[in-house]
Amino acid sequence: MKKRIISLLLALCLLAGAVPAALAADKTAVTFTDVPAGSEYADAAAYVAGRGLMTGTSAGRFSPDGTLTRAAFVTILWRLEGKPVVNYRMSFTDVADDAWYAEAVRWAASESIASGFDKTAFRPDAALTREQLAVLLCRYTEKKGLATDIAMGTAGYEDVGKISEYAYSSVAWAISSRIMENRDGLIQPRAAATRGETAAILQRFLTGEGKSL
Repeated sequence: MKKRIISLLLALCLLAGAVPAALAADKTAVTFTDVPAGSEYADAAAYVAGRGLMTGTSAGRFSPDGTLTRAAFVTILWRLEGKPVVNYRMSFTDVADDAWYAEAVRWAASESIASGFDKTAFRPDAALTREQLAVLLCRYTEKKGLATDIAMGTAGYEDVGKISEYAYSSVAWAISSRIMENRDGLIQPRAAATRGETAAILQRFLTGEGKSL
């Protein structure tokens, strides 16, 4: 078990070196009035904003308790990858070619990182759930050539049965590696992911600072 944990932490450290060099250090010092220094998500908000992965919701505000859409999180991963431009014809009728997230969705679909609810519906404005976040992040990690087959870490959570079948291994990976933390002892897989916890997840994911088991 310890060897598997060590291997995972090493993989996360390797991931930190696999992302574009531009993300290796803060581009700018960013602060938000609604996440003051010392508050729960202050460091994480500054981390993702300084690297251009997430922006504020209005002047000086991060809205840490606000929800994130599916389009927004795919765009975060696209930015993390360096905003690649791909030649791929999407079948989603609800993603307009001129939408601010169109190229991000196109890239994610071409890499099989993100899929729709069916062949034509991506639902870009739908709130991103915690299990969807885990799935997208897990697929991105696998695309980087890193293992995600850590021992299942969902035992003991009374709401484990609420995890969708397609998302189970991804949620187990995210929870086991401590990239995603529980909420008051629950996984809450189908609850909407907040902007604050998403920022914290990204920070732990990119720095390899998941808590040891």
